[in-house]
Amino acid sequence: MPDRSASRVAGARGLAALRRLGAVSDLLFLYEAETRSIPHLREIADRLGLSVQAASHSFRSLRRRGLAEFRDGRYRPTVRGVDWLHAALGGVRDDLAERLDRLHIVRTTRAIAGAPVAQGEIVSLEIVDGILTARPGAGAGSRGRAQDPAGAGELVEVGEL
Repeated sequence: MPDRSASRVAGARGLAALRRLGAVSDLLFLYEAETRSIPHLREIADRLGLSVQAASHSFRSLRRRGLAEFRDGRYRPTVRGVDWLHAALGGVRDDLAERLDRLHIVRTTRAIAGAPVAQGEIVSLEIVDGILTARPGAGAGSRGRAQDPAGAGELVEVGEL
């Protein structure tokens, strides 16, 4: 009988594939079984922060789907289980890489000084006619601290955003 849940996880994209109840526990159980030689269910449960009952449930679910087995005194994935791990973890890796590429922390920026600004002065940042402008004072919205002095119309580096 084909493992439809494994194909759903492999076919779904990245983190969304793990939303199925138990998919994360199953994936982590199989990963631990593959990457560590842990003979006792309690050790796997402890590593995953699960109860022994929850770890046992994951194993039974994986075994029923043909993804895991208990052989030679240890829990291990089947060939299908390793394929499932690669598909699921590969999708998560790709999804996370894409999301991390879009996640940026802006620590400093440059703006045009709307009025003379002293080094260390608090400035408010706003877009004026499509240009990021820094004005002295902590107005509404974004603000930061001028990293250097600038005259009106000059470029100023703003940090501590």
